[in-house]
Amino acid sequence: MLFLAALLFLLDLGTCLVAVTQFATAYSRISPSPSTSSPLFHSFLQEPLVLVASLPLLSLCLPILLTHELGHFFGRRYHHIRATYPFFGPFPTSLGTFGGAFF
Repeated sequence: MLFLAALLFLLDLGTCLVAVTQFATAYSRISPSPSTSSPLFHSFLQEPLVLVASLPLLSLCLPILLTHELGHFFGRRYHHIRATYPFFGPFPTSLGTFGGAFF
């Protein structure tokens, strides 16, 4: 279970990085929202440093999500309710994630 939870978290990290890069690219172009028709994925191959430039924003967003989900986990454990590790749901669109779930 821990391996699956870690794997899903890493996949979620990747999809969130792409989503954050979309927002950062849209913001730098003074665009109101990320365009789904822009060749953003093509620019990843041409300019991989655009992903590195988005890491500071990702380092702010993902710990918030992780802390939130771990709060559910430790809250359940505190009240003696069985809980698995949080399973993050990677979502390869402009959201980047479905959040986390427990089973």
